[in-house]
Amino acid sequence: MPEARLCGGSRDEAVAQFTQAIALRPDLAPLYRGRAELYRGHEDLTPARIEAALRDLDEAVRCESPANPVLALDHTNRAWLLERAGRHAEALAAWNAALRAVPDHADAHRLRIGVLLMLKRYDDVITSCDAVLKVRPTAEVFELRGLAKDRRKDFSGAIDDYTQALAQRPDQPGLWNRRGWAHLVTNAVQLALEDFDRAIRLDGSNGDALSGRGSARVLLSQHRAAVADAEESLRHGEPNSRMYYLAGRIYARAASAAAGEVRKAGRSAVALTASYQDHAVALIREAVRRTLPGQRAAFVRDQIFADPAFRPIIRRLKFDELAEHTAALTR
Repeated sequence: MPEARLCGGSRDEAVAQFTQAIALRPDLAPLYRGRAELYRGHEDLTPARIEAALRDLDEAVRCESPANPVLALDHTNRAWLLERAGRHAEALAAWNAALRAVPDHADAHRLRIGVLLMLKRYDDVITSCDAVLKVRPTAEVFELRGLAKDRRKDFSGAIDDYTQALAQRPDQPGLWNRRGWAHLVTNAVQLALEDFDRAIRLDGSNGDALSGRGSARVLLSQHRAAVADAEESLRHGEPNSRMYYLAGRIYARAASAAAGEVRKAGRSAVALTASYQDHAVALIREAVRRTLPGQRAAFVRDQIFADPAFRPIIRRLKFDELAEHTAALTR
């Protein structure tokens, strides 16, 4: 029962009324469903309220006729609660139950895709998106399928899906940003730059798009503009390991670009190269510091030491926490 229909009474009073009604008619599914909605819609959705709502929805399902399509809503609401509780596998089972009740239930399809993404079941995400897109080709579902393809490293397929989504929602900076990164990975640097520019015009505080534009600019030898983007990216959002890593990568590549100008610019290019390298080292050290301790060795091994951009400064990257590890890698 929606809150707007409580006729001025408090939510607790409404719960009490449903409880009294259930005591009189314990076999009536709408009563359990209504009380569950009161718990589910509470602004303070505590674990206890989640469990109470789940119990009521289980009772609603038990009491309801198996042929009633309202079961899809019950299972959808159960899945929403289970997801909120972090019980993702159970949430997925609930979405599946909703789809058994009503195979074309749009909300169940859409939210099931979200859970599949969270569980990193990307092939299943794509299969579900394919089914939804046959009936409802929305920008949201194109974006989700693109994201799944992105995670599977099918970047061309991801670009196609992001393009379909952008045709419907060209005002979404996140979509331009995602397509920009996919273009960048496929070495379509100019296209990537155009996408990042569009994302930043729509949202100048998009730190990830600023990182992307800097990454594209440095590949085009626009090293001064690239490092300006790297610095700006760190001023927006919550600076994390990835942002510092990307900024350090931009500076490392900028150093290589500046080094290529030494013959033409002389000492100024030498000084600029050294400055860029110093910044790169400091940023990568910060990226490692912001990585969880148990993940640092893998981060250094698989990300930093495997990245060709850092080869010119690799021997300068000494980390106190991983001194023995990094020493072995740089011999």
